[in-house]
Amino acid sequence: MPQPLDTRELRKGRGAYFTPPALAEFVANWAVRDSADLILEPSCGDAVFLSAAGYRLQSLGAANLPGQLQGHDIHRHSLDTAADTLAEQGMSANLVEGDFFDTAPDARFTAVIGNPPFIRFQGFTGQSRTKSLARALAAGVNLSGLASSWAAFTVHATNFLVSGGRLGLVLPAELLSVRYASPVREFLQNSFASIDLILFDELVFPGVQADVVVLMADGFKCGRTNHFTVHQSKNVSTLHLKVGRRWTPPSGNVRWTDALLDFDVEPLLAQIRESNVFTRLSDWGTVSSGTVTGANRYFALSQSEVASLGIANSDLQRLLPAGFPMGSMGNVTAKDIESADNSARSFLFYPQAPLDQAARSYIDHGVSLGIPERYKCRVRTPWWRVPLTSTPDLFVSYMSGATPRIVSNSARARHLNSIHGLRTPPETRSLAMKALPLLALNSYSLLSAELEGRSYGGGVLKLEPREASRWLVPGTDAASASIELYSSVFAMGIKLMKNGDLPGATEIADQIVEELLHETSAGRIDFDVIKAARSELLRRRLTRGNTPKSVAPTW
Repeated sequence: MPQPLDTRELRKGRGAYFTPPALAEFVANWAVRDSADLILEPSCGDAVFLSAAGYRLQSLGAANLPGQLQGHDIHRHSLDTAADTLAEQGMSANLVEGDFFDTAPDARFTAVIGNPPFIRFQGFTGQSRTKSLARALAAGVNLSGLASSWAAFTVHATNFLVSGGRLGLVLPAELLSVRYASPVREFLQNSFASIDLILFDELVFPGVQADVVVLMADGFKCGRTNHFTVHQSKNVSTLHLKVGRRWTPPSGNVRWTDALLDFDVEPLLAQIRESNVFTRLSDWGTVSSGTVTGANRYFALSQSEVASLGIANSDLQRLLPAGFPMGSMGNVTAKDIESADNSARSFLFYPQAPLDQAARSYIDHGVSLGIPERYKCRVRTPWWRVPLTSTPDLFVSYMSGATPRIVSNSARARHLNSIHGLRTPPETRSLAMKALPLLALNSYSLLSAELEGRSYGGGVLKLEPREASRWLVPGTDAASASIELYSSVFAMGIKLMKNGDLPGATEIADQIVEELLHETSAGRIDFDVIKAARSELLRRRLTRGNTPKSVAPTW
């Protein structure tokens, strides 16, 4: 049976997410302004942008479309579809098959528009990555090895513009938030006289949990800009450039995430940062990922499985079960884990030498399942000895719903890489375990988590270890003062947290933090603005994930 020429899986593999026609039309109408304009779509797919640009040129009186439209794509079938589509519309274009990174810059186009391929760094490897990084570097942009495909694509596409040209691209919202995009952000500001960004409340691509922004950069090589204009749109059908908010990135700030807010909160944030109340989570200790087994369903066992297999306690490590409901907890105890459902995988298989019969039998069972051939297993000896990470003092959110959390680990349980661990020095361990679970719920810390993390499909907030390390929380002096000076209020916050009332616990944490800030050079802080900023970012994240605003905290 012949293989399909294109499928959703094949499109995902090459980072192709086809743009809604209404969005392509909007970008084309902005970018194409004269009947003589030359238009390039560097990853044209089915030619939705070329088609929109063709109609726009015709409305301006253009007659020689074949010489004015050019599209590139690596996928032959897409180019054939593009040619057929344009022909049906009475248009044609110069369509080029091949890797866009193989094409040398040709600075003759008035506008470059399109939707660059989005392939994360894990799948963006080999020659494609090498060529992309080289093209970006040739343009003066040094991208890290963590960069996804769109970053180099954006830089390379810009160098096809004439002086004064326009760039209109649909990009991942990572443009605003991820650190690897910092050189791209700087490049755009240095290369264009003005920049507009359109943000969406709702997801743009049906069935794809990817948040996007529309970049509209004007005046290539006609000066630089220290600001841009932000436009908010509910969805594609409400697109406009009539009303926008001017936003200037703070000096030295590597992210544009604050631009998601519809008011200027940066002066207030700077005032708080300059106080001695808050510090990075990394100042409390080391944030790191959990154990990577290579086969969680084999190595992580439930109580009922342990009983049926007869595995000895000495061959097991207490494990925090993946998805353990800690949203309203401040501390996880051994009793909490032991009282979990029998199906919860609360034990890690970690056999000791010499192996007893039960352990040998289970290892033989693993061989029959092909576990030793899995990547993480086949690169270690013996394959069944999982490399343990040290037991953390506290657990830290990796993927969270409404509220990212820090929870103490009195159970002294191990953890898998679905959650992070915080390991603290002995002299501050007790303080960290007592204070951080509540104090990290203050609105400023929750806002910091939103600004440092990344929003993913389903409304999830993702904090990688480096991002979690930068999470701003009250420092050791502030924590000590909280417990000593506001003991009764602190105890009330702990009670609310244990009862699952996280909003109530946040109010208590805010009261404490506001008083602490008042005693410093920061003075009185309008925490209502901080609360509004955190609420706005949370609303955006949950709305894009189609998640109810009352969602319970998850990990």
